[in-house]
Amino acid sequence: MALLEIWHDSISPVTSCRSCGAPIEWAEMVRSGRRMPFDALAPGLVAISTKHDPDTHRLIDVVDSTVSKNHFVTCPQGNAWRRK
Repeated sequence: MALLEIWHDSISPVTSCRSCGAPIEWAEMVRSGRRMPFDALAPGLVAISTKHDPDTHRLIDVVDSTVSKNHFVTCPQGNAWRRK
């Protein structure tokens, strides 16, 4: 199980993938600051736990990447959108 930390307040409303049209949610990764698309299909973006960052006073959601899947992995055109 790979755990990812995302900023709780960075989760976007559900939008559509510009390649395949699937519903996706975007969230900013805590470590890299990059935004990552997640599949918004059931169960969607599910936090295993939430913690408070004392430096920024923001909430951090910890998500299991086997449940909340990165859309780059499931999209048929995912490799075309990845940054090198």
